[in-house]
Amino acid sequence: MKRWILGLGLMLGSLCAYAEQVVDLEGTLLPATARVGGADLQLNGASVRKRGYFKAEVLGLYLPGKANSVEAAVKLKGPKRLHIVILRDLDGATISRYFVNDFKLSSTEAEFKQLINEIGQIGAIYGNLHRVNKGDVVTIDWIPGKGMVPSLNGKVLSAPIPNELMFDISLRISAGANAPADSREGLMGQRPLKFVEATTTADAGKP
Repeated sequence: MKRWILGLGLMLGSLCAYAEQVVDLEGTLLPATARVGGADLQLNGASVRKRGYFKAEVLGLYLPGKANSVEAAVKLKGPKRLHIVILRDLDGATISRYFVNDFKLSSTEAEFKQLINEIGQIGAIYGNLHRVNKGDVVTIDWIPGKGMVPSLNGKVLSAPIPNELMFDISLRISAGANAPADSREGLMGQRPLKFVEATTTADAGKP
């Protein structure tokens, strides 16, 4: 009886394993699709972002359609996701400082003043994080009718921020004119994605 139960368990486990298309960057696997706000999004592009001499994060941009510029991505209607995988251990204060500095660099003076409360809110959230470790995943989702939703390892960090300009500027930070060229070109699909097949084991306890 025990052998039968064990065999059944192994069989069910194998049924939960499936192959999917992914992009492998720095050992980080980015799925070809992501489901956000009830919509299936496609991986528009991916890149490794550096800060100085160090590789800081792997970035993936998921959109409802193809876009080869930030302006084109902004015009697309529907949910969007910026997927960030951390490549170095960082404390919260450093992440908060990076965020505020990047936001200033990627926004106009008028935009920065308009969003000062939202910037302070996100900056405080990052600042209160004790530490973010290599391999941690940050997602920044735009969900129409709900707002911008930042998460860390699947845990939502704040109430939705309803101003879409916050998400648009987040895109500029990663893929705008002031972003590193490698990051911009990768996320905007100006470099072909190399998909490979990976076997993933689904969690049977998740819907």
